[in-house]
Amino acid sequence: MLAVAFVGATGTGKSLLSLDAARDFNGHIVNADSMQLYRDMDIGTAKLSHSARQGIPHHQIDVIDPSSEASVARYKLSAQTCIKHIHALNSIPFLVGGSGLYVSSVVHNLQFPPTDGRVRKLLEDEADKSGIGVLHDRLLKLHPGFTVSRGNRRRIIRALEVAYITGRSPNPVLPLQNRANNFIVINLICDKGTLDIRLQKRVESFYDNGLIDEVRLLQEKYVLGRTAAKAIGYKQAIMYLAGEISCADAKDSTLQETIRLANKQIKWFRRYSGQHIVDTTDMSVAYEQIRSILNKSFRIS
Repeated sequence: MLAVAFVGATGTGKSLLSLDAARDFNGHIVNADSMQLYRDMDIGTAKLSHSARQGIPHHQIDVIDPSSEASVARYKLSAQTCIKHIHALNSIPFLVGGSGLYVSSVVHNLQFPPTDGRVRKLLEDEADKSGIGVLHDRLLKLHPGFTVSRGNRRRIIRALEVAYITGRSPNPVLPLQNRANNFIVINLICDKGTLDIRLQKRVESFYDNGLIDEVRLLQEKYVLGRTAAKAIGYKQAIMYLAGEISCADAKDSTLQETIRLANKQIKWFRRYSGQHIVDTTDMSVAYEQIRSILNKSFRIS
């Protein structure tokens, strides 16, 4: 059975266009934005309010606390279960998000190495004590061909965990040429000038709509996990509340990180084969193109 994946960079209109499509084609939304998995992180993740969802069922949103760490392997299983359930209701699943590995885990049915909480804990403790640079150096000695930023703590620890458990290289194999789940992939792109304006407005809206207060409440309610505390916008708000940076600097840093994220997402989804590319510079024109793609795919006259 067919499913649809709306992918693309932040700011290209995935949430709104997929909502229109789900409304017109009897669909459910399955979130594939890793940060929207977290409860109470609403403003800085651009999470649609319940009223904005227009009665369209949404899945894989608000499923873990910000004190916990999301897992792409767990997400994949949960998302696949949601998709089976939606198909059983004779509805169409719309997988929507820009978190590349999360999307690929479902669209390409990626297989993940095992985990070991004990090994992970030992590595976390060592990183806290000696610094992540020590683990990065060890990883490169074990697997010189592995590429990872020296500051990417989470990926370094996961790579060493995989290496210790399996004895193999932690390099992931992404079978981007093959889809296991019959997905129609719609990759939303946008004119760079338009996207830059959208991202600037997006960041401004975060702060205007109360991101600082949201983070203040999060800190009162939870001991934030590493992922939540380092999320774009949330990291900057935490630094502002700690008196480390000004509000203006927080906004500027959030915007720069958002632009870098968008560029990474564009490169990631560009690799998908057999996708439909839709330019969302004009949203109304884009949706007509999307309607045409879906009508043909589902043979609706």
